[in-house]
Amino acid sequence: MTRLDQLTGLRFIAALLVFLSHVPWPSAPDWLQTMLAQGFVGVSFFFVLSGFVLSHSYATRITCGDMTYGRFMALRLARLSPLHLATALPYVLVGIWRNNLTAPVALLNLSFLQSWVPDSTYYLSLNAPSWSLSNEMFFYLCFFPLCFVAAPRRWLLTALLTMTVAACAAYAVTHYNSVILVGERTVGHWVFYIFPGFRLLEFLAGMALYDVWQRGLRLPRSALPLAWALLFAAMFVADRIPEAVRMSLFFLPVVTLLLYVHLDRAPALCRILSGRAMVLLGEASFALYMIHQPAIRICNRLIGDLPHRDLFVAAAAFALAIVASLVLFIYFERPAERGLKAWVNRRTSRQRRPAE
Repeated sequence: MTRLDQLTGLRFIAALLVFLSHVPWPSAPDWLQTMLAQGFVGVSFFFVLSGFVLSHSYATRITCGDMTYGRFMALRLARLSPLHLATALPYVLVGIWRNNLTAPVALLNLSFLQSWVPDSTYYLSLNAPSWSLSNEMFFYLCFFPLCFVAAPRRWLLTALLTMTVAACAAYAVTHYNSVILVGERTVGHWVFYIFPGFRLLEFLAGMALYDVWQRGLRLPRSALPLAWALLFAAMFVADRIPEAVRMSLFFLPVVTLLLYVHLDRAPALCRILSGRAMVLLGEASFALYMIHQPAIRICNRLIGDLPHRDLFVAAAAFALAIVASLVLFIYFERPAERGLKAWVNRRTSRQRRPAE
């Protein structure tokens, strides 16, 4: 199987964009604040990358009968659960201590179901970034049966879902985009940014990208700087795009192109991204994504009232998040994932033995 270490390094850049979008920047110029606020595009990258990487790693094994549905889902739970539960635990303990955590909120979050509830007190509960894990779990549930669908039919499904999202976004812009029914976020925020059914489009785009890449279609190396320029241009103008479109379709072609141009390891940037340091940071990017908000809150409280305070908060939070993510990855996430996956593999191999 072809190693694509540059994509691992690129995961760190995506997590960094999300981090920068959550840091307050009151002293930054307006144009820079506008661009940094669009760092949520990193989540889109993770979703597209997930569709691509799972296709690369599992599609053939699934269609050949080497991987059962139960084993696949158990392995994916082993990937997400340790860090999800570990980063949720402090919030659960604080919520119990403050007596402001309800059982339904905690149970839905811990069982990866929070994104299905159109209420921000649910889908942004406990460690808020974990809402995307709820989406990922839905993608995993869909992935196994999608592997048995012929590529042209998956592309048709992707096109139909794109048209559905576009039609709903057009309707939302004029009717309910800014309406708040429950929680603190608009209906449009849940429908177009959180709702797993619509975010499945990015996962399908990643699967389609793998189909195209597997068929040998490559882009010229000159497309790499163009893809980065398009990303920054899109981030610069994004605040002029209605929320429903910005949260759903606007960044999708840019993110897909950005992923595609990094599939060739030859360009200098790809060689940097596939270096040992960037690969390590990329491997720890899941931990960085999951702990960056607590790191920002801690530094925001500890740092006093200083000139350009936001720069000190950002620098301190970044350093804290990087160190903590590396420690979590090396000493907890990776050992826990390996242990759980080894247990799953032992269990499934024992279950197959009598039939053999």
